[in-house]
Amino acid sequence: MRSIDTQNLSPALFATCGVSVEREDVLSAGLFDESFSGYGGEDEELAFRLVQNGVRIVWGADAHVWDEPLPIV
Repeated sequence: MRSIDTQNLSPALFATCGVSVEREDVLSAGLFDESFSGYGGEDEELAFRLVQNGVRIVWGADAHVWDEPLPIV
């Protein structure tokens, strides 16, 4: 059975709806690529650039994310 290294995750698991990244690291990586023309992929692409810049993606088991439901209009 394989285990996941929760202290060094793949950029493919990066979803910006529940992450925290130092502002300077994001600015250094170049923010989101606005040339994407469809849905999805921007999160992972940014994550790959962050990792290339030495940022580690780790799982915070004690972190909490609250996702408020969107109002029905």
